[in-house]
Amino acid sequence: MRYMTRVIWIAILGSMIQAVWGGSFVYSTQRREVKVCNLIFPGFVQNDPLAYENPDPYLFYVLDRRTDLKPLNMEFVNPLAPTRVTAAVINRWQARMDRTGQGYQLGQPVTKNMGCYWEVDITTASADALAQFDLIFITNHRNNVKFRAEDREKLRRAADGGATVWIEDCGNFTIDPNFPFFLDMNFRSQGAVGTTVVVSPNHPVLTTPYTLTWQEIAELGEKARGNFHITNVDRTGPPDPVLVPILNNSGSGLPYLAAGQFGSGFVVASAGDSGCEINDYVGGSNGGFGGNSGPYSGELVALARAEDLKLVYNIVSWGFASPTFQK
Repeated sequence: MRYMTRVIWIAILGSMIQAVWGGSFVYSTQRREVKVCNLIFPGFVQNDPLAYENPDPYLFYVLDRRTDLKPLNMEFVNPLAPTRVTAAVINRWQARMDRTGQGYQLGQPVTKNMGCYWEVDITTASADALAQFDLIFITNHRNNVKFRAEDREKLRRAADGGATVWIEDCGNFTIDPNFPFFLDMNFRSQGAVGTTVVVSPNHPVLTTPYTLTWQEIAELGEKARGNFHITNVDRTGPPDPVLVPILNNSGSGLPYLAAGQFGSGFVVASAGDSGCEINDYVGGSNGGFGGNSGPYSGELVALARAEDLKLVYNIVSWGFASPTFQK
């Protein structure tokens, strides 16, 4: 009897361990929707609320299509995507100065190869709606943009609730110190041109599921380091301590790529413009913001840079690793 009791307890314990480990790795064998969006800020342009920027509208479309690299469990979706083209969508995309003559039609079904599928407008999305996302992407070219207090609070709550908020310099993106991001940070592209310095070689963003080689790390982003780096909001020193340096620019000694945990979520800041390396060179038209920024994506997805794709897959995987249990 004592032997049988011991066997039963061992069996129960084994089942519990299997359940715990199975819960940790379930996404490696089962389909996982990755909820993502390009977050747009009409308020960045004070005198023309429709002329917003969304320079890399097909970042997630390419990530979804690159099945040769995409982890098998991932399917990228925007849970707030419109099902059909509305008048507001048409107005926004006309305001992008689209010169292709390939605009949208009112009532047209929205599909993933359309830029409007991936957009979420910060002014209409609630904090709770943003908190459901796995990865929120913010990128811009504009100088001295202004984050409204209500938008800062939405982003803070989204990260605190488990989302990964990724903010990237698409070139000359700077933040007005009087209207800051919800962390103390800014971008700068002045000073000495530097090389890549790996500060955190074992960080999940560089290692999981893809271990980036030194050559891949050195080639990350369209800017190839140059004099681009991340600073505090006044652009006088390092950013918020939450943003732990992963890669530095030797020219400034400041981060080129940084990330950290914020509540149950994460914040990633990058100065290298990986979004362009994924979005811009797969065909498509110029909608006023560079390559592949028109209303429909190009389909030459094999031309997107592999090292930058791996980086973003790693960012997504890092976000999955912790908040699932913390939430």
